[in-house]
Amino acid sequence: MRKGLLTTLMLLTVSSASASEFLEFGAKNFKSTKLKESKWVFDFGANFMAYPTNLPSFEGVHENIKGQENYNLYGLNLGFGRELYLGAGLSTTIKVNGLYSKTLDRTVGQASEDVDIELANTSSDHMMMSGEASASINYLFETKSIGIQPFVEFALGTGQATIQREYEYRGLEGGINPNPELYDIRMDEDFNYARSTVGINFISATGLVFYTKASRLGMVVTEREYTGKIQEAGAKSSTNQNDKKTNLNESNEVMMYSLGMGFMF
Repeated sequence: MRKGLLTTLMLLTVSSASASEFLEFGAKNFKSTKLKESKWVFDFGANFMAYPTNLPSFEGVHENIKGQENYNLYGLNLGFGRELYLGAGLSTTIKVNGLYSKTLDRTVGQASEDVDIELANTSSDHMMMSGEASASINYLFETKSIGIQPFVEFALGTGQATIQREYEYRGLEGGINPNPELYDIRMDEDFNYARSTVGINFISATGLVFYTKASRLGMVVTEREYTGKIQEAGAKSSTNQNDKKTNLNESNEVMMYSLGMGFMF
């Protein structure tokens, strides 16, 4: 539902930009005619963050899972909005942004290098998506060829994350560790956050923009749910792991780094 709402807001915002303004993107005289005026902004880029999790801990023969651990997430972000020129090089930008991250890692362990038997499997599947509204204060330095625009940005957003960890050791009769093990846990959580960012835009004479920024996210997890099962070595069967906590107020601080490009028109 949140993803659909974000998409609708972005489409409505895009539709409000006139066709004549859009066609001005890439014009050779953009620097002289539009750089010091209000204009539309669209950007997209890649980001990295270490997302904190709180999973049931587990100690196995071939895999140990910590209760609290950071998982690296790589993703994409889109933003669309309006830059309002205030004068004397100052401007403010109001945008809506969407972010989606997905990382999948799978490892297969064999009995030995010369025996093709899959004995242990581990996989990690991490996903996060969020939507936000942001505002920034920008200052423009002009050179002969490009505009250099440092900025500070603030945003409020909401999102969802899913972390799934799987580990299966089938056991090997007659081996040192014959007992099978299993860890199959999925965690879903909702969170809100406030983001503060410092960054810099490099604006070409045609309106093409390249940016880099570093962000600090103050996240508050509001709801978390575990589902899955665990079987420890020596246990005859697995045990179900089901837990749901609402009305949480669990705070985390996360850093996010982004590189991207876009255009002004």
